Amino acid sequence: MAAYAATKHAVEGYSESLDHEVREHGVRGLLVEPANTTTGFDANMVRADTPLPIYAQQRRTFDDIIAAAMKDGDDPVAVGKTTVAAATDPKPKLR
Repeated sequence: MAAYAATKHAVEGYSESLDHEVREHGVRGLLVEPANTTTGFDANMVRADTPLPIYAQQRRTFDDIIAAAMKDGDDPVAVGKTTVAAATDPKPKLR
């Protein structure tokens, strides 16, 4: 999860910095960060070719948490509508 969390944080920082740079030109940067969405994300995750046995329990726990999150997540259509609304808002919020 460290790589996932780090890249998500990097995208947040980049988006916020970009928004500050382009705002004076009438362009806004914004982030739409949906929570769990009912998709096949968990089924399509790339698995390590040779997983380290020391992380076996953590992997099982993580897999269970992600599967439950996908099952109980938001409807992808609702997420899409929210994304479109944010992208077309004349005065968008950063997040």
